[in-house]
Amino acid sequence: MTRKTTAYTRRRAQGTTRPLSDGITMTRMHNTRLSPAEYNRIMDPCRAALAAFRSARATCQQWRVLCTAVHVARAIEDGGVYRGQIEIIEDARTALEAISERMGNSPDTWRPSACYAPEITALADLVAAHARQLAELTYGEYTAAADKAVARVKSVRGQVIDFEMSTT
Repeated sequence: MTRKTTAYTRRRAQGTTRPLSDGITMTRMHNTRLSPAEYNRIMDPCRAALAAFRSARATCQQWRVLCTAVHVARAIEDGGVYRGQIEIIEDARTALEAISERMGNSPDTWRPSACYAPEITALADLVAAHARQLAELTYGEYTAAADKAVARVKSVRGQVIDFEMSTT
């Protein structure tokens, strides 16, 4: 009999099955810390956004990058992997809301202006706290927290920034 009878064998014959990974590869992917390239991919947009807010030239996209960092940092905090940053995260969220009220929250209504000193301090503290979180997380923990943050934002119909695709 030459006919493939199960769904798996039909997919395998067509080449549409996903490649199997050995245990060492899966362990390395999910139980190791973020590589320097992964860490910088996440933190570089945050640092650039903070620098733009300090110089009063921030864009709506950079505001969204910091909002995304708040959501991911909150998901990391809720996951229990790295605790003790909630006050910093909430201060940054409050500062970002105040900035949004003054400057706008969409590219059409965005008007860059200077931030107040407590807002800049809150944003700088957020970037430092998020950097500490990322230095302690494994890749698996970060992806789980990022997925949780994306789900939370999408559930209230918010916009999500993908650090892989974002440009600063």
